[in-house]
Amino acid sequence: MAKPAAYQQIAHDLRERIRRGEFLPGTQIPTEAELQAQYGFSRNTVRNAVNELISSGLLDTISTRGSFVRERRRPLTITATRYERSRGTSANDAYKDELDAQGREHLAEFSMQMIPATPEIATRLKVRVDSFVVQRKEILYIDGHANAIQESYYPLDIAADTELAKNEDIPRGTIRVLKELGHEEVGHRDEVSPRMPTEDEDRVLQLGTAVPVLEWIRTAYSNERPVRLTWRVYAGNGIVLVYELGNVDAFTGPS
Repeated sequence: MAKPAAYQQIAHDLRERIRRGEFLPGTQIPTEAELQAQYGFSRNTVRNAVNELISSGLLDTISTRGSFVRERRRPLTITATRYERSRGTSANDAYKDELDAQGREHLAEFSMQMIPATPEIATRLKVRVDSFVVQRKEILYIDGHANAIQESYYPLDIAADTELAKNEDIPRGTIRVLKELGHEEVGHRDEVSPRMPTEDEDRVLQLGTAVPVLEWIRTAYSNERPVRLTWRVYAGNGIVLVYELGNVDAFTGPS
């Protein structure tokens, strides 16, 4: 086998030093000049090694300051098939209950507006393109970090003159509101896919180089029609999405 290129040798050694804890998350690695002195290779070779670790998600570069070991975020686990079940005696929505159960600190930045339906929204909600829908948007923070961008859309004939169209959070959750309005959700269609972030998503979620997002699109249906479309974009290194199908009492125990 061919001998690895010089920059690959440096990248491998730095990767092992990070793994051993010589460079802890959040700490700066040696400068290019210091790495040149340590390894005896040119600045371009050292720079290529550092760029490889940036591309693989081990390092972040802060302009004028240098390269730092990326901090590992504790992923959030969401059991998608529990998300819309009856809340029982809980006064919160399912998301807040799930985070509380995991001992995670959480808060959200909320906004509401009425917007024309894009073709993607119109197709899923079965409304006309450019007809108005209510958009409820949240940036979801976990343990002090932005972890997800969530946008939920509601047909205007359902949401107009209701809590859904007010610019305020609904602690008990919009699913309960829909049920109270006579639009109980009875089924859901999920679309889940990884992709690279948009510039705005990268800025909000502070992803760093080469970190993808996980896009989770859920269309909720009553017996008659689609009643809600929720479009979530999670930091790819901050989410574990779980589905439980069939009887899993052997795993979860009786409820």
